[in-house]
Amino acid sequence: MARQEIVSDTTAQAVFSFVQRESTPRRPIGGKMVMRGQLERLLEVCAFRNVDLQVLPRTTTSSTSTTATCPGRRRTR
Repeated sequence: MARQEIVSDTTAQAVFSFVQRESTPRRPIGGKMVMRGQLERLLEVCAFRNVDLQVLPRTTTSSTSTTATCPGRRRTR
């Protein structure tokens, strides 16, 4: 929980960038309610101005850069 507090601190100057494989949220862990809660939390975190969450598509090779970003957000890099 301490890590989540750091990420959600909008007064901090820190910027966080995360890359997650597309297959990760598809793995069933803890049942449907747990999975739903995890996905909802990812969407909440995407709304933070200091967080950049990118999804690495399953079809991407290791040398290809990430192309998908949070919903509603334009890539800035």
